[in-house]
Amino acid sequence: MQSQKKLNKPLVFFVSTGRCGTQWLASNLARYYQDETVVTHEPLGPYYLPSTFFRRFDQTLDSVKKTIPSLEEHLKKIEEVVASGKTYIEVGWPIYGILPALIKHYGEDNIKLIHLYRHPFSCSLSFYNGAWYDLDAIERKSTGVAEVFVKYKEVHELDPVNYPTFYAKDYLNRWSNMNLFEKCVFLWLEVNRFSFEIQAMFPKVKMHRVKFEDLIEKPKEDTMKSLFQFLDLPFKKEMLTATDTRVDTWTWTFSVNKDANQHQPAHKETKKNTSKEEIEAFKKDLLKHPLAIELGRKLGYPIEANDDMGTTREKKSTEPLYISSSGSKLYKGDVVGAYEMSSTVSRCLPYFRTCLLVESVLTLFVLSQSLAAVQFDVNKLLDNRTVAIGLGIQLGFIISTYVSNKGLKDLSKARKYAWALLTYFGLGGYILKNSLQMSSVQLLQDHLLP
Repeated sequence: MQSQKKLNKPLVFFVSTGRCGTQWLASNLARYYQDETVVTHEPLGPYYLPSTFFRRFDQTLDSVKKTIPSLEEHLKKIEEVVASGKTYIEVGWPIYGILPALIKHYGEDNIKLIHLYRHPFSCSLSFYNGAWYDLDAIERKSTGVAEVFVKYKEVHELDPVNYPTFYAKDYLNRWSNMNLFEKCVFLWLEVNRFSFEIQAMFPKVKMHRVKFEDLIEKPKEDTMKSLFQFLDLPFKKEMLTATDTRVDTWTWTFSVNKDANQHQPAHKETKKNTSKEEIEAFKKDLLKHPLAIELGRKLGYPIEANDDMGTTREKKSTEPLYISSSGSKLYKGDVVGAYEMSSTVSRCLPYFRTCLLVESVLTLFVLSQSLAAVQFDVNKLLDNRTVAIGLGIQLGFIISTYVSNKGLKDLSKARKYAWALLTYFGLGGYILKNSLQMSSVQLLQDHLLP
């Protein structure tokens, strides 16, 4: 039965090959827009069976449900989300096969699509590095990983031999002579081409196209604002700074709940290490695929023989921003405790440690002068609670910093030190102020001695 009633909020789905920022986007949308949205990433995983339904425009949602038993319950949850007034956003590639059936069921006015894409070379290379189309990859996986890895491969490794609903017809004769990278190019071509076919078949569906490079790799504020305007969500500048942190769970294993037809990510192993020679060879291989080049240019990539093919990018710095006393290295974008490493934080750390050193010297000086002035009679010193508390906090500060922590092992400890510093100034600030204005002996005369 077709459901053409107007929903409170349109359902938002992504059209994507994967390997173009869906994980990062899902993670940060969920983080910064949890009050306005419910965001998921590949909620049914490979059990969306994208290759089974790819370009099957004749399929209805009822027929799809018979093949994907878990879809019924999933759609009920989605409808509950929009009924509550929140926007449902599904950021993940496996759903692309059943998008036509979903659009026919809910109606074109109730669906929004976002086509997220990446340079054909870098996207295909990412698939290649992830062992797509590599028949020997299963043997390199540990026991327990292979089952779901095989499932992902079989539902996403489109090929013209086993799946006749492909666009690039000449690939049928070329397939056996193509290397693994070229087969990944075919995958990129088919899925990204499919986005235009959906738009042509369902012209009333609102579609927004977003280039990976403009969104994440070299983020542009106008790209972000345009995306959130399409989503009817306020733009938050935190999304720009969040691009410093990489989100990539491509190296997953999975535990499979066969009855529910669902998966849960845990940790997956191998990736290929592509040599510079291979990369240069693959650049030439891409030029053998005129349909991919044509679509790439349509999407804004000027692919030429002397083009860098999207390999020139802002990479994570090879130089650490901070090296702790224990030798651990922190790079831009690393998350430690509640902090995200950045150049600003790294610039503050040396001053923070300098301040600790100054405080330590000052505390020891005041304490030694204090004890000498009262002829090392600790009881007299402790009679004045204000002085005792102030000195005690300073001593505790030194001990916790230079003994327990050995200088500042990581940024997660900074919260404790910040709290201690505030406490010190709150209780012992008066003593510190006076210690800077008069000699420690005069201070003792005013506060301790009769």
